[in-house]
Amino acid sequence: MAEQDYRSLVYAARDGYARSLGDMSPDVLAPLVNPSFMGGPEWPDLRQAWRVIRNGNRTIVMSDGLADPFSDEPEPNAGFELEVLAETEDPMPEAVQSTWLFNLVYQISQQCADHGGIREIIDRLGVVSMELPEAGSLQPAANADGAVGVLLGLPSPDFPTEFAVPVGTVRIVTAKVLWPSELDYVVAEGKAGREELARRFAADGSRHRSSLLRQPVV
Repeated sequence: MAEQDYRSLVYAARDGYARSLGDMSPDVLAPLVNPSFMGGPEWPDLRQAWRVIRNGNRTIVMSDGLADPFSDEPEPNAGFELEVLAETEDPMPEAVQSTWLFNLVYQISQQCADHGGIREIIDRLGVVSMELPEAGSLQPAANADGAVGVLLGLPSPDFPTEFAVPVGTVRIVTAKVLWPSELDYVVAEGKAGREELARRFAADGSRHRSSLLRQPVV
């Protein structure tokens, strides 16, 4: 299969998945200057972009490029084999790029690109936690050190967390913002703490969705 043909199949599969989630904006969000040109992590084909999807009162931001095929590999591939997704029911303005929701997905996308192996870790461990060092618009959720806790990989009852491409699957890594008390709990309890938070989020109905308005479960 020609490289361009395979790349087009990956693009089509990802677009089809995004459209299944709701009303997808036809325009992608992308920086004027690629962050990798300024010392940031490189994405598989350099292209860095994000999609905005609306579904009723819910807003979704999803990365668009982490599963692009690596341009320097001869064999068909799906890049890092993941895309990052965050969803909220909090009110969001039309200009999502200026919000905490976009900030959340942007930071995690860059962390995934920098690490390179997040897909394998989540496949092995299930739900994992991460701390984001730059709170910015996520400041309401920051702890005393200025870090923001996140749970990655929570399942959703509303949509599948993977989609198929010719060489396998791309995993959709959901991201949920934690309150400082919840982050402390995860740090103290490890895997058992992550699993307990997942149970509590399922019980209160918030599941994978992020909110700066919800009450802590710990």
